[in-house]
Amino acid sequence: ARSKMSKDEYVAAEARIHATSAEGKRLLGVARLPAHAKHDAKPEDAVNLDFLGVLIFKDPIRKDAADAVKKIEALGARTVMVTGDLKGTAIAVARELGWEIGEGQVLTGAELRQLSDNELVMNLRHIRIFSRVTPEDKLRIAQLYRAQGEVVAMTGDGVNDAPSLKAVDIGIALGSGSDVAKGVADLVLLDDSFTTIVRAIEEGRRILENIRKVFVYLVSTCLDEVFLVGGALLFGLPLPLSALQIIWVNFFTDSLPALSYAFDDHPIRESRTSNGAGYSENRREKKGSAAIFNTEVKVLTFGIGTLSSLLLFGLYSYLLKRGVDVEHARSTLFLCFSLYVLVVAFSLRHLRAPLWSYNPFANKYLTASVAFGTLCTIATVTVPFFENIFGLVTPPLNLWWIVALWLVFNIVMVEGAKWAVARISRAK
Repeated sequence: ARSKMSKDEYVAAEARIHATSAEGKRLLGVARLPAHAKHDAKPEDAVNLDFLGVLIFKDPIRKDAADAVKKIEALGARTVMVTGDLKGTAIAVARELGWEIGEGQVLTGAELRQLSDNELVMNLRHIRIFSRVTPEDKLRIAQLYRAQGEVVAMTGDGVNDAPSLKAVDIGIALGSGSDVAKGVADLVLLDDSFTTIVRAIEEGRRILENIRKVFVYLVSTCLDEVFLVGGALLFGLPLPLSALQIIWVNFFTDSLPALSYAFDDHPIRESRTSNGAGYSENRREKKGSAAIFNTEVKVLTFGIGTLSSLLLFGLYSYLLKRGVDVEHARSTLFLCFSLYVLVVAFSLRHLRAPLWSYNPFANKYLTASVAFGTLCTIATVTVPFFENIFGLVTPPLNLWWIVALWLVFNIVMVEGAKWAVARISRAK
C-alpha cells in the first residue's frame, strides 16, 4: 500500500522518525484506509492510505539488565543484540547497557541480506547489533554462529522467534512470551529477568568445574596405583601396596574429598583473580568432551599425575636401595601416597587460581573429609589394631621427614603447573 504523503512530507517524517528512534524510543506508524476503499483490499492493490502519524513510546531496560550483561561477559560469554527495532533505537538501548558502539559494529537487516554467508561470517566477530532483522535473518545469524563452533543461546518471546529458539544450542523464552516460543525453548524465564540467565551460566560453570576437579583428583590417584604396582612387578621389587591398602585409600582417602567437590561454590564467585593477582582467566567454553578435557585437566592429570607417580615409585626404590626394610618402606610409601592425595585436594579446588588467592578451607565438607582421611591414615600406622589388619608399622622419625617433604613438594608441583599453564594460555 502507498501513502498519499508528498515527497517533502515523507522526507520530513522520515527524518523525525530517525531522530526519535536515536533517543531509544520505539515507534509505530498509524494509517487508515480511505472511506471509499474496500475493507478487504489487499496490499498489492496499492491503496492510497491516509497517514495519521506515529505512536512513540519508551520501553526502558530493566534496572538489572546492564549489570547482568556485564556479569555474563565477565563469565566469558559474548552478548549480541538481534532486534527488529530501528538502528537508532537499538544503538540507544545498547548505550543504556553501557556498550560503546563504534563504526562497523551495527548491521541492518537490509545490509545483512546483501551479504553471502562467507561475507557475513567474516563480520560476525565485530558486529554487536543486528537491527531491523526478520525472523529469517535471526535464524540465519544463529546458524552461522553455530557453524563457527560457538555455543549459542538466544532469547525470544514471539511466535516468529520459535524457529531460532529451536535451532540454537539453548533457546531461552520469556515467561510472558507466546506459548509457541515457550514450547520449543530449552529454558523459560518465569521472571523475564536477564539476571536469571547469569545464575544459570554460573551454575553450569560450577558443575563443569567440579566435574573437572573430580576427574583430575580420581584419575591421578589411579595412575599412582598403576605405576607403583606395575613398576614393582616390572623391576622385581616387593609390592609396595596390598589390595587391602589400595581399597582403603580409594574408599576413605579419595572418595570423600571427591564427593565434597560437589559442594564447592563457583570459582569466579569466590575468587575473581586476574593477571596481576593470580592465574585465573575467563575463557569461552567448548562443546562436549572438549569442555571437560581442557588444558588444565590434561596437564594436571596426565602430566603432573604421571610425574608424581613416577617420583613416588622412585622414592620407594630409593628407600629399598638405602637399606630400609620392606615394612618401613611400605609404611612410608603408604603415608606419602595417602596423605599427599588429601593435601593436594585443597590445591585442586581451583584448577587455575593459585592456592593463596582463595580460602582453601571454605568448603567445610572438603575440610572435614581431609581431616577424617588424615586421621584414618595415621591410625593405620600407629594403632596396633589397624597395623595388624593392613600389615603396616610405625616408620622411624627420620622417615616422617620424608613424608612431610613429599607433601610440600606435591603442592609446589601442582601450583607450579597451574602457573605455567596460565602463563602459556596468556601468551597465546
